[in-house]
Amino acid sequence: MKKSILLFCVIAASLPAFAEIKMPAIFGDNMVLQRGKPACIWGKSDAKSKIEVQFGSNKAHAKADKDGNWKLYLKPMKADKNAKQLKVFENGKEEKSFNNVLVGEVWVLSGQSNMEYPVSGWNPKNPDAENVKKRANYPLMRSIKLVGCSARGPQSDVISASKGWRVTTPECVLSYSAVGFNFAEIIMKDIDVPVAIIDTSLGGSKMCAWIPPEYINKDEYLAPQYKNFLKALEAYDYKKALETYNADMKKYTENVKAGKKLRRPRQPLPDSPYSQQATFSGLYNARISPIGGYTARGVLWYQGESDSNIKAEQFTSQLEKIVDSWRALWNDKSLWFLQVQLTSFETSANWPEARKGQFDAAKSIKNCGIVNIIDLGDKKDIHPLNKKDVGKRLANLALRKVYKKKAPNFNTSYASCKFDGSKATLKLDRECSNEKVSLEGEMRGIEVKVDGKWVAPKSAKLQGNKLVVSADSKIEGVRYLWKNWANDDVCLFNSSKVPVFPFIFETK
Repeated sequence: MKKSILLFCVIAASLPAFAEIKMPAIFGDNMVLQRGKPACIWGKSDAKSKIEVQFGSNKAHAKADKDGNWKLYLKPMKADKNAKQLKVFENGKEEKSFNNVLVGEVWVLSGQSNMEYPVSGWNPKNPDAENVKKRANYPLMRSIKLVGCSARGPQSDVISASKGWRVTTPECVLSYSAVGFNFAEIIMKDIDVPVAIIDTSLGGSKMCAWIPPEYINKDEYLAPQYKNFLKALEAYDYKKALETYNADMKKYTENVKAGKKLRRPRQPLPDSPYSQQATFSGLYNARISPIGGYTARGVLWYQGESDSNIKAEQFTSQLEKIVDSWRALWNDKSLWFLQVQLTSFETSANWPEARKGQFDAAKSIKNCGIVNIIDLGDKKDIHPLNKKDVGKRLANLALRKVYKKKAPNFNTSYASCKFDGSKATLKLDRECSNEKVSLEGEMRGIEVKVDGKWVAPKSAKLQGNKLVVSADSKIEGVRYLWKNWANDDVCLFNSSKVPVFPFIFETK
């Protein structure tokens, strides 16, 4: 008997140990694979294992490396509303399967709170929420919310994929990104294919949190700040920070009980002296690295409020680093980036500079677009309720630029200004030169720079699509809607009744 047991142990020890195949949370039941591109699938298994992935008749093979990591690509597929099962085999044995998988259009959502803002709204509630809930029975629309706290190094998976991939129903839609839902609904109906939105956004996040270190060091503005961060990190004492936080929380709780309104102390991170929204590369490592490569059409980006204290050129440079680094991670130079320009808001920050930085990035980066929502702001609330029109404008931008469909134009802008003494003439961008610009109400929101000061012009008139501005003396610059709260001065619209972008032109 003892010999039999010993023999069994020897045989068992000589057999390979099969570990369960592990795959990131981005892979799950109800997911959507991107049509028209090789679909990237990856995971971890036993070292040197032979991996096969099957999706209907589409099959691909790979061999795991010495650490068990593997990656493969399914051949490009046409959109498919008929759900299939995606199966993963290890050494010929089926080890994993995902059900109810479709093929269609995949978009990654990111940025800060206005992208994170849910269909239900916060406080006050979104007035459109009940309308959305009534109609949101969409088997072809899927969504996943990825949660990951700031991380010091690239992560292989997120902390949580909140409830995984979800099929859109009235019961779950209220927690979707409002911008993302309204975008996906229009795209899904117009091009008649399944649509998926992957939400990675986090309120209050700065651009530096979404950029990896090697790209931060390429940015002349961020690089010295990053050095300061590393110094602060080296000197950081988490235990001491936690003790201070606990003491502050005790005082905070006592004051709240006494009826005082105070800002809640920030809980310190174990591995960063900064908040997760401001930790350099933290959100890139925690939320983007784990999904980098999941084949997608593009990114919807709504951010800027937390970086509205920098110059336009610095803003543009950082946004370029985000686009470059994400495209490198996805290994996809054609990955689209569609962004939302900051709306109107009464604030002490410099939102006009941020808007210009966003606009300039959209013009300088290939496969990048931007929508103007300067007329949709709330004077006292940084989170305006109207997310329906934001999603609608993004969707129409995608339909025109990405999908080459007929859709309203949301990109009318003046691209050049000819200065001639006390007169300045502005012309539209070539891309929208056939648009008809109209004036609603009286001409307003326009300023001219004379003797180094910005003042009201002597006159400002539309001559066809040209905008002609005059002053009493030599004009050194012309600008429009160059203010934080600009709703009241929006007066120039294109034929789709969408505002012309704010602008500034100067002779120097």
